[in-house]
Amino acid sequence: MAKIFVSFRTGLVKNKAPIGPYYEGLFRSLVRNGNDVLYFNGSEFLKDSWNGSNTLKNNLDVEKIENKIKKFNPDLVITFNYTTYKNLHKIVDCPICIWDADLPYYFSDKDTIKDNLDRFYFLCFSEHNLSLSHELFGASKERIFHVPTATDFRAEKRDIKQNISFIGTNFKFSLTKDQLKEIITNPLKLENFNRIRAEFEENYDVRLEDVLAKYNIPPSCFADLTEADFRNCIRGKERAQILNEVVPLGLRLYGNIYTDWFDVSPYFLDLALCYDNGDVADLLSNQEIYNASRIGISISHPQSYKGFPFRVADIMATNACLVSDWKPDQYNMFGKYLKIPMYQTKYEAYTICKDLLNDEKKRQDIVLKSQQVIDEHFRFENQLKRLEGIFGLSLLDQKEKGRFEKMGLKDFSLKKRKSIKQILKDRAAKAIRSFFNLEVARK
Repeated sequence: MAKIFVSFRTGLVKNKAPIGPYYEGLFRSLVRNGNDVLYFNGSEFLKDSWNGSNTLKNNLDVEKIENKIKKFNPDLVITFNYTTYKNLHKIVDCPICIWDADLPYYFSDKDTIKDNLDRFYFLCFSEHNLSLSHELFGASKERIFHVPTATDFRAEKRDIKQNISFIGTNFKFSLTKDQLKEIITNPLKLENFNRIRAEFEENYDVRLEDVLAKYNIPPSCFADLTEADFRNCIRGKERAQILNEVVPLGLRLYGNIYTDWFDVSPYFLDLALCYDNGDVADLLSNQEIYNASRIGISISHPQSYKGFPFRVADIMATNACLVSDWKPDQYNMFGKYLKIPMYQTKYEAYTICKDLLNDEKKRQDIVLKSQQVIDEHFRFENQLKRLEGIFGLSLLDQKEKGRFEKMGLKDFSLKKRKSIKQILKDRAAKAIRSFFNLEVARK
């Protein structure tokens, strides 16, 4: 048995931070193989849980957070994108592995990583990120490992509810109307803006700072925009166009309350009308949707360049047939086992989906082969075996189940001190209540 501390982010839904299907699957696997898990969701604890500095929110008891982690005394730390407690590397003695949920460009607290490379190992889902981890942080190649994706989704018999399902976010470009007006009314700024967009269209992996230097554009010119904004500008448009193309084939959209698919209604009304806005943040909800679909379509997110989303393996494990955008890592990882239907344009996506819906035998053959490949090569137990080899820990074949525990925000919140004004106000209110109670008693 091993004790594993895991940190990550999932985003807040109705002021709550769900675990998310991938992390939920990882925890289930760790626990059923006898390991104890303590997890920390940065979405709850950190001011900037994505591509940030790991700064804690106000009014949190730092000493209590540190003592909780120290008392757990982990044998291994797994932190996705290095979204974690800022001083974690100072309070644990075990190996800390940073796992790439996104491109390394989006890791948090990059300076801490660079300044403490002897404390970290790098685990990469994507082969592309093996070299990036070395280039961006200067990490030794002996501390960088390829650990392929995994899933805990299962195939279950369900009545078919939709031909095609998509679960995901509507990526939006975050420019306000005022920002757009400023760009449009300034010819030089408009020219530079279009240059930057063109560079990202040409090379999705380009660095914003390199583009600015190439055209001698002052960083202050677009200080309110990030690399992620420019990537969202590209991928958000593509995602909506691809989904809109397959609407006539029987699409159903799913996500959660912050996906904002209703926002596409002025331009893609039919697509917006496909949206089921119920929350589907957990593993079982996602699994049920895919098992009730003939096709599960995958469209990579802006943070994925040559890699692919967790959902690829999730869909392959269910009764839905995966249709995916073409990604080199995905082709290299699964191509030796089966031919996954992959598209490069919205028109190809439509054609492939239509063909599969018209050929049930072909669809079923792909589904059954996909399930077999997942069961043999891409279960979390495969990942844990790989981690055993890297860190020399015993993570599998335990006789007793382990347990997992959440670090809940309320448990580490400091009681807010009342201001003098509030104290006086409370005393006055108490005095008035006492006076009226006394008068009532006299009567």
